[in-house]
Amino acid sequence: MPENEDPIVLYLIVRESLNMSAGKACAQVGHAVQYILMHYFAAQVLKAKVKDTTLPIIELDHIAITTKWLGQDARKVVLKADEKEWAALQTEFGTNCVIVKDNGLTEVAAGSQTVIALWPNYKSKRSNIIKWMSALK
Repeated sequence: MPENEDPIVLYLIVRESLNMSAGKACAQVGHAVQYILMHYFAAQVLKAKVKDTTLPIIELDHIAITTKWLGQDARKVVLKADEKEWAALQTEFGTNCVIVKDNGLTEVAAGSQTVIALWPNYKSKRSNIIKWMSALK
């Protein structure tokens, strides 16, 4: 399947129930992308210092596909999740995602989970939960 038919996508899911303004939601999405990239670059440094076999396979997979994603168009899709979908995402992905927690300086309470970022992956491999979610408007 050609790359444009099955692109690599970074899914960013905004927690709808917090009723964040567009600016606040954008800032939180920015944090999520930043955290994904910080983790990626830290893993790259660690990989360079140790043998690949000492890193978990899932970490090596994240490095490989994120490298490919960055080399393509770095496609991002922003979706919204209600509380049921939010809980389902946490159950399905557990620690295999990035969850942004707000500092509570503006619109939401400190510690509120605002955005979930899923590691870049092929669109064809996206979770059924993601397939059913709506785009953030």
